[in-house]
Amino acid sequence: MMAQICMDYSGLPDVRTLTMSDIVWFYDGLRAGLKRATKPKDD
Repeated sequence: MMAQICMDYSGLPDVRTLTMSDIVWFYDGLRAGLKRATKPKDD
């Protein structure tokens, strides 16, 4: 989760100050796009 939000959010606060709830909140913002990007392709 941490690596993904660090890659996708350029304006992320200092990661050492983030709480677990902050990390989950940022990750939830990415969840739908990650599911779409990793969805198996239909042949």
